[in-house]
Amino acid sequence: MRMATPSRPRITRINDITGAIVNSAMKVHSVLGPGLLESAYQACLAQELRSRGFEVVTEVPQPVVYEGKKLEVGYRIDLVVEHRVVVEVKSVEGVHPIHEAQLLSYMRLSGIGVGLLINFNVLHLREGIKRMVDGQDWDSLITSQCFPCVSSVPPVVNAVADYSSTTPSRLQKVSNKSQKILASAEISRNLTIAN
Repeated sequence: MRMATPSRPRITRINDITGAIVNSAMKVHSVLGPGLLESAYQACLAQELRSRGFEVVTEVPQPVVYEGKKLEVGYRIDLVVEHRVVVEVKSVEGVHPIHEAQLLSYMRLSGIGVGLLINFNVLHLREGIKRMVDGQDWDSLITSQCFPCVSSVPPVVNAVADYSSTTPSRLQKVSNKSQKILASAEISRNLTIAN
């Protein structure tokens, strides 16, 4: 289900899109607080992003392709923002590895290489945000953004940025630090970025 969005300049950098999603989620959390149903946070986050001019699609049906056949099995991606970021909204006591695996599966099934797992049932939202990047499409995601003069970049699989020790004012510093790590070409498989 698509909705019209207010006009705004097109954001092309993936870090700018995810940063805006995180900022929107922080606003929603500061207004609503923890303890509500996932559906409430999802609706409010979608509304906040739309009010900021982002294209947001909610409850995106996601089929599974098995042996070349598309199977509709009821999977639904909570939010897809600008056709470039999968957002999985949670309101649980704690995020477990299965939640991260779910996000990664949605990313792979949809072909979208960047995702955010946001758990609103925390006292401070920064403790409930994880950013994941699937290495299958990493090359096309960052080559033109971080390495304009390089034709290819070594693959990264399942890079995770953990915002739990980050204050809202430091989110931009986290993004800059991540870009510096990437720019230094010290990229390896299963890289975990713990900021």
